[in-house]
Amino acid sequence: MVGARAHRSSLRALAALLAGAALGLVSCVAPPRSYPLERRLRVESVDYSGWDALLRSHVHDGVVNYPAFASAPELGGFLEQVGAVELTADTPPEQRLAFLINAYNALAVAAILDGGSPETLLGRHRFFQRERHAVAGEEITLWDLEHARIRPLGEPRIHFALVCASASCPKLAAQAYRPGHLDDQLERDTLAFINDATRNRFDAGQRLAQLSAIFDWYAEDFEASACSVPGYVAAYVDDPAIVPGLVDGRWQIEYMDYDWSLNGVAPAH
Repeated sequence: MVGARAHRSSLRALAALLAGAALGLVSCVAPPRSYPLERRLRVESVDYSGWDALLRSHVHDGVVNYPAFASAPELGGFLEQVGAVELTADTPPEQRLAFLINAYNALAVAAILDGGSPETLLGRHRFFQRERHAVAGEEITLWDLEHARIRPLGEPRIHFALVCASASCPKLAAQAYRPGHLDDQLERDTLAFINDATRNRFDAGQRLAQLSAIFDWYAEDFEASACSVPGYVAAYVDDPAIVPGLVDGRWQIEYMDYDWSLNGVAPAH
């Protein structure tokens, strides 16, 4: 990203993740580092069945049963694949994106099981910006996985699929993302998130939209798709009476506080 607008967007996202921490902490982000792939796995050969089975069994309406994940060997097996995948310039975009979304969500679950937590300021810094994870030949943080590997693919709906183990995040889907079905899955996630009254609220009487902080942090991504955040939201709201006010800018927009508490049953440590 280039230019003053992109710079402001980057700082806004950083400030949100650190919940008011000094912006100088960006210099403390652990940089990615490469490692040799002893086992090279083509992305189209990734077996999502184990990860999918875990999600179907241990995630219910977005609530994650972390103790059940802790005792399941399938998570480790899937993460071994995540580390061994070889991504190239010829990797089809849908294959790449489905893989990276699944990788992010599985790594966030694993980070909680390893004792990490985004609930506190320091915890968020460690969780997102210090701890590295093996992904496709790189040891990379969740921060870089999202901002340097996933967001540049230009799909704003990823913000309703990436789940950072917190209550105000999107609900973790109870199934793996699959190439060939990804568009439908992302569309489902976006509709569900925008019309979830615990994450976005619309008051027609006051002409007030209280939106998730995600729309503030990543405003540039939504504006690139729909010119404005309210315009993006308007394309997905269930109530047609809300749409005109959002589109023409007559509604007031506020952003809700973010709840960083755990999105499920805590693991035993």
